[in-house]
Parts: sequence; C-alpha cells; structure tokens
Amino acid sequence: ILLPYERANESIVAAAEKGLHLLHQVNIKQTDNHHYFRVIQFFTTGTLLFTQEEITIKINNAYSSTFSVLLAPYYLHL
Repeated sequence: ILLPYERANESIVAAAEKGLHLLHQVNIKQTDNHHYFRVIQFFTTGTLLFTQEEITIKINNAYSSTFSVLLAPYYLHL
C-alpha cells in the first residue's frame, strides 16, 4: 500500500489485527534535505524477515536512478 509516511504505524496495527505482518517498507522523500513524506508497505500472512529501503526522488535537481527505474513505465519523460 502507498500511504502518507505519518500513517505508517496505523496500517501496521490494522494489518496485524487481520493477521498480516509487515514484510517490506520503502520510505520515500523528495530530496536528501526533506523528511519522508510517503511510505510503501508490503504485507504477508507469513512471518518472513522484515526489510526496509529508502528512495530519494531527486538528487542534485535530477530524478534519481532508483526513482527513474521504478516509475519509468508510468512516466513518459523518464
């Protein structure tokens, strides 16, 4: 799921009530100078090892390679 970063803990609690466990979380921020503003969470019914990563959308005023690869299928100019 994609959520505002401030709501990340709420979704973890709600998912746990339904028997789901956080598998992977991606924290997203606009630039290195910004705080996280979005989070992508992946849940599972199993109890696998939790992993986490970070995506910065722009580095030095250009789209980062991670952002470009992830969203290239959805953006015409990437």
